[in-house]
Amino acid sequence: RQVVLGPLPESAGAEYLEQLGVKGTYDERIQATKEYDGHALSLTLVGRHIAIAYAGDIRLRDKIPDLLRIPGGRAKLLMQGYEQWFEGKAEQQVLCILGLFDYPASNADIKAVFAGTRIVDLTNRVDGPTSELWQYAVHQLVDLKLVSRTSPGNLLDCHHLVREYFGYTLKT
Repeated sequence: RQVVLGPLPESAGAEYLEQLGVKGTYDERIQATKEYDGHALSLTLVGRHIAIAYAGDIRLRDKIPDLLRIPGGRAKLLMQGYEQWFEGKAEQQVLCILGLFDYPASNADIKAVFAGTRIVDLTNRVDGPTSELWQYAVHQLVDLKLVSRTSPGNLLDCHHLVREYFGYTLKT
């Protein structure tokens, strides 16, 4: 089920950033929400980046790579930043594989992608969904809120904008 959200109110954005592990004053979190126009996916991606890369210190957000700081926080630009961050890593392959599907992917769906000849920049860095590298990459992406595991069936899913972006990246 997809729910279209408008911009989050500043107070809700500030509270959401705190839930994502961002530390700072209420006013600092309000300002960050304004910088990203209250866009929920942008706040999610930026908030987790701050929580992980800067131990949650919102005052260090000026160190966020330029592509993650575009005013308005458009999700595509944020994902370009993550794409650069993951370049050549298993996380990039996981996101591109999820971009092949327009629905949550099961282990069987993912295993089918790995069947047969390896595909450069898609299946050549990991050995499939049961490998340690795949599991570690998925864990990292779940922690960043780029990917989610759904129950039942332990399906992998992501926001449709993430899926579309990495699907398009793979296509081009």
